[in-house]
Amino acid sequence: MTYLEPTTAAWLLLMVLLLAANRRRWLWMTIGVTFLIHWQPAAYLFELPLTHGYSENAPQSGKPGAIVVLSGDIAFPEDARGEPELGRDTQRRLLRAVWLYRHWRPLPVYTTGGKLGGSRISYATAMKEELVRRGLPPDAVRVEEESWNTYENAVNTAAQLKADGVDTVVLVTSKYHLLRAELCFRKQGITVYPVSADAKAEWRVESAVPGWPPERTVGWTVHEYAALAWYRLRGRL
Repeated sequence: MTYLEPTTAAWLLLMVLLLAANRRRWLWMTIGVTFLIHWQPAAYLFELPLTHGYSENAPQSGKPGAIVVLSGDIAFPEDARGEPELGRDTQRRLLRAVWLYRHWRPLPVYTTGGKLGGSRISYATAMKEELVRRGLPPDAVRVEEESWNTYENAVNTAAQLKADGVDTVVLVTSKYHLLRAELCFRKQGITVYPVSADAKAEWRVESAVPGWPPERTVGWTVHEYAALAWYRLRGRL
């Protein structure tokens, strides 16, 4: 069975209510906003301030001492004996780290993310296990298991990096998340070379047709703008 995205369902309900109330001006405005939310060019422009200048390419200068990979979504089974299921963003971040290790420089890889209550392992350890499955030596991957948000990722991993004599890193995360992550690590005195886990978007004819993926892009972008404002107010950037 196919379900509507929650925000799509909310917009449709709003349009029905406006139509019932004969609020035609507001109805047309709602239809316009709904179209833009589901239209790839609009979603791209909305996201651009967060992603401009970032790429998936390895840095061509500098001397980073480590690769840091931030955790994304991971589903942990209720049965402690089950295996965690890495979400799409987390998988992409790990694949980019594997590529950097194999084809660019075999630097130590740091994974970061805490442990959910009741789970047998942390986000960071689940990521390490996946990296090892993909061929990285176990002693090349180091974990930081106390963090629960991007700010704590930066604080705790920076402390670990400095203890290991590292002050310059390649930072790998999703493209929309790179700006906030980079600013947090720089705040902790770490020199950052950001690398996007996402390949450059390819424009096709169907990109002009409204669909569901742009809605997810808009959702993450709104989240990042709000998080940046909150982190700025808290002095975390």
